[in-house]
Amino acid sequence: MSTKYNRGSEWRKWDLHMHSDASDGKLSCEEILNLAVQNNIECIALTDHHTFSNVDVIKSLAKSGNYKVSIITGVEFRTEYGNKSVHMIGYFPDKFNGIELTSQYLHDNILSVLGISKSKIIEKARQVDDRKDKDDDYYFRKGWNLFQVDFRNAADLIHNYGGLVSVHAGNKSNSIDEEMKHEGSSPKNVSIYDSLGPVKDELFNNGYIDICEIKDQNDGRDFYWNKFHKPSITASDMHKETEFARGYCWIKADCNFLGLRQILEEPDRISFSRPDLLQRIETNPLKFIKNILIEKDSSTAAIDEVWYNHVSIDVNPGLVAIIGNKGSGKSAITDIIGLCANSHNDNWSFLTKSKFRMPKPYNRSSYFQAKISWYDDSESTKKLDDGIDKNMPERVKYIPQNFLENLCTTEDEKEFEKEMKSIIFQYLPDDQKFGKQSIDEIVEYLSVEINKSEAEIKQKIIQQNEKIINLEEKRNPIFNDLKSKEEGLVVKETSFQNAFIPIMLNDEERYFCMDTGNLTAAAIISAETED
Repeated sequence: MSTKYNRGSEWRKWDLHMHSDASDGKLSCEEILNLAVQNNIECIALTDHHTFSNVDVIKSLAKSGNYKVSIITGVEFRTEYGNKSVHMIGYFPDKFNGIELTSQYLHDNILSVLGISKSKIIEKARQVDDRKDKDDDYYFRKGWNLFQVDFRNAADLIHNYGGLVSVHAGNKSNSIDEEMKHEGSSPKNVSIYDSLGPVKDELFNNGYIDICEIKDQNDGRDFYWNKFHKPSITASDMHKETEFARGYCWIKADCNFLGLRQILEEPDRISFSRPDLLQRIETNPLKFIKNILIEKDSSTAAIDEVWYNHVSIDVNPGLVAIIGNKGSGKSAITDIIGLCANSHNDNWSFLTKSKFRMPKPYNRSSYFQAKISWYDDSESTKKLDDGIDKNMPERVKYIPQNFLENLCTTEDEKEFEKEMKSIIFQYLPDDQKFGKQSIDEIVEYLSVEINKSEAEIKQKIIQQNEKIINLEEKRNPIFNDLKSKEEGLVVKETSFQNAFIPIMLNDEERYFCMDTGNLTAAAIISAETED
């Protein structure tokens, strides 16, 4: 199905490895499409073994049935490498050099050149198991697993018609790493990354392989990109309903062959889990714009001009820039978004009295209105001569070009700083605002806390330094020579019981007796003194 993508590259589910009942799959083309819709798969590649017979069928059904599913032409081959054969897949554009690559064209120019035909596949199967009660369809389904093609010849043919080659890699069954392990340089081949022999190096480095199909995101994705500059994908390899959508990946591209080619140089376009952007949209749909519509206001007098009449712009949720030549309407679009989203900064670049809102009879702004549709399904509508209600919240923060230029060129830097602080504060999470009302209040609050912590840390450092100084002093030999101190001193204990204390009273010496109980007085004298 040919689909027009107005928003540019968006994250979508892709499954680039599926089999129908044309080879060994169990599902018809219609069943595959219905399951794709049910599982929100927007791009699939039909990759039947050694046949293109169902490609035109599924493309026709996708278009006539109005399925929102795009189809990429594919085919899977068994090759001559390995015990169980390395499997490769070819992907093809719808047209090449002006030629439509139909099922018949690809059969004649790809399969026939490789020596593949239904009769030869049936013949190989009958050589192994010839049963009279089985028909040709039975033997065709059985025989594809016995037929092999030359890897290099098949890859060259695919590339000759503008196609891409994917190879099973990593720990996936029939992978180039598992099947060709014996050619590795490692004696025990303990790792697929250490078992890359000269044949595999040649296939990767000489351009025979474009994409690696791996089992999961941890199955060598970084290895294949860093060593060979080859992107990796995951796919379901679906044969029956229970296998459907078991291994899809997300790709940020239009759902067609050209979109697939983009991953060759930009592996960041591939995600093996739900992309962060989609999760943010689901969490905060009121912050993402879906569409902008500009048209004449039917309630005003009719005017002949068609400029800006019913202009509908689908907005990519990952939009980061509007690019265009001078006078192409960039400022008009951004001003209109700011107006409809009630931006409090109404210092417009386009919706000014010197331009679109010039005085009558040249004023045309009252004849037009604009509407923004958001991802939460709400809408914001304004006439292009409306003002801003600053009592209502703004849904976007808008800095017009001329306002930014004035801020950057003004000698008063405070105005620029004030605006930047306002923007930063607005987008701070609530838990980082600390209940404050501005960046300056947050800075002041955090400064007090920091200064307090700093004072506490300084006090602890002072106390610790005092302990260190004290310990350093004790390391002095004077403090450490305890033995010499003990030998140089004599400690004697004297017990005083009912001591007599002489006291002079009226020039006469009198003695008083004081009961000291068990009080012991310690007298410390020189070791040389015996008394």
